[in-house]
Amino acid sequence: MRSHAAIVVIVLACAVATAGGFLWYRAATAPITAKAEPLAKIPPPLPSPDDIRGVYMTANTAQGKGLAAKTKRDTILRLLDETELNALVIDVKESGGAQVTEELKQFVASLADKPIWKIARVVVFADNSQTKTHPDWYLHYVGGGMWRDRGGVAWLDPAKPETQNYIVDFADSIVDLGFNEIQFDYIRYPSDGSVGGIKRTVANKTKREIIADVFKTFSEELRARHPDIKLSIDVFGYVTERPELSIGQALADAVPHMDYISPMVYPSHYYSGYFAKADKARGLPAVNLSRQGAHTNPETVVYRSMLGATDTIAAITTTARRAKLRPWLQDFSMNGVWYSADRVRAQIDAAARASTAGYLLWNAGNRYTEGALEKE
Repeated sequence: MRSHAAIVVIVLACAVATAGGFLWYRAATAPITAKAEPLAKIPPPLPSPDDIRGVYMTANTAQGKGLAAKTKRDTILRLLDETELNALVIDVKESGGAQVTEELKQFVASLADKPIWKIARVVVFADNSQTKTHPDWYLHYVGGGMWRDRGGVAWLDPAKPETQNYIVDFADSIVDLGFNEIQFDYIRYPSDGSVGGIKRTVANKTKREIIADVFKTFSEELRARHPDIKLSIDVFGYVTERPELSIGQALADAVPHMDYISPMVYPSHYYSGYFAKADKARGLPAVNLSRQGAHTNPETVVYRSMLGATDTIAAITTTARRAKLRPWLQDFSMNGVWYSADRVRAQIDAAARASTAGYLLWNAGNRYTEGALEKE
């Protein structure tokens, strides 16, 4: 009986072992049904800042909830998707002060998964927003009283460290919103109004020397906080042919401190005409255009302006960075001259022939000429 019982025990043990092995095999070979975590979405590569083809967008267009703003915004985004355009210049500060709202932040954030270079435009010294809280920051008349231009805009005094710190701090706050570049406009003294009546606050420095200091300060302060940020400035078109303007702007002073310089070479804005010396090295004749002649020869104005600016930059000896040119071009009509697709395209092609780092199109109403742009 004992031997019989032992045999039964052994048989049962083998059966259990066999069943256990089978169950282990089933478990080991069963398919994994756990849901895998989705891979993080990788944003598309951004365009090179040396090949920017952009358009200007007001803060109202960027953040507006109305039909008009949405229509403009959607049209511009479609052009960025379907044409050669790859960049947006968006207002974040105008002469009334900061224009950053939650809606604007959301719009900029929505561009993060698109191959769009995002540039924040900051109007600098034309600024009405601090007149009550910091009246001492502003330009004043010699006889007293806050100075204002013909449009009623007060101007911050470029020579004051407080005004420079105010702009640097504001620009610093913008970088983390998702912008790739800060573009400064109105780094200059005013050009209209009773400019001769402005009280000078620094007797031992010229306007040019003060504006040159501003270029340097903005660059050093912002790069210390954001080493990878790109910085650019807008300047009058006339800086490409004159060594210095009465507003303090000089192309040579910006070159060691900025990454890109955008002369506003709108052919309609050469009110005293456009002139260029003969360029023997390139075999180009002298140019002598009237105001109307400049307006109707956009390719000549842009091409020769960029060549002149290129030569100015090449002649500068500096161990610091050397800014590249990225001009503002005209995509609007005025003074009876219609800017058709051909005229807009002529400027784009002229900038390319001059080997610039791309171009930017300006239209204050944010309506751009699609026929001037190449399809992607």
